[in-house]
This record gives sequence, C-alpha cells and structure tokens, in this order.
Amino acid sequence: MKNFSLRGLPALLVLAVTLVLGATSGAVAGGLITSAQIKDGNVRSVDIKDGTVGLADLSQNIRTGLLHGFEVRVASSGAIDPGGTTSVRADCPDGKVALGGSVDWGTEDADVTTSYRGSTYFVGRGRNTVGGADTLVVVVTCATME
Repeated sequence: MKNFSLRGLPALLVLAVTLVLGATSGAVAGGLITSAQIKDGNVRSVDIKDGTVGLADLSQNIRTGLLHGFEVRVASSGAIDPGGTTSVRADCPDGKVALGGSVDWGTEDADVTTSYRGSTYFVGRGRNTVGGADTLVVVVTCATME
C-alpha cells in the first residue's frame, strides 16, 4: 500500500478554487452591472443582442416616431345575394405596412367567417345570412414604419 503525501495538497486546493471561481465569475459579474452604472450614451447597437429589445422596451416618444403617415383604406364587395360568400382584400399603398383592420357587413345579421392581416393588407371573408343582398366592407389602417 502506498503512503499518501500532503506535498501536492496546496496545488490541488489552488486548482479547485481556480476552477470554482472561473465557472462562477461570469454570472456574478453579469449580476452586478445595473443600468444605473452605465453612463448615458455608452450602450451601442453592437452591445445589444439581436432580438432582445422589443417595442415595449422603447419609450412612447420613440414608438410614436417609428410610425408615421397613417392612412385608412377601404375595400368592399359588390352586392352579395343571400347565402352567398365573398372575400375582400384592402391593400396598403406601396411603402406602407398594415397595422390592423376590421370587417363588417352592411347588416349586423350576416356572418364574418374569417379576417386576418398580412404585412401590407387586411382580408375579410363572410357569408350573407340575411334575406336580401348585402355588401362586405374591409378597412385597413396603414402606416410608414421606420
């Protein structure tokens, strides 16, 4: 049986402490830096990971400045006979994006079956469930986004 030597123990302890500190120091340093410690104007775009800043992180003034040139566009079907279905698409002009929209019949009793927004348009589909001819109207709100 071999005798255990204490001569290598200090080096082993130094190695163990170094490994523990090396594994945890990044997490500790990351937790110690706060926004109060960062001087105004010192964080640049290259310092921020892509996809980590959303609209909710921006001030109202910045969000308002990103969108401008609002415009509302309206499209409608012709007269749709009772029981008939139709699809209407309202498009934004070139260079503008669709923010949202609405779909409605001239009569409240008719059914809107589908509505959805594309990047530059809004679509509505419906079925005329009333006793007479009716018109499906689609409205899209557009804006220029910087």
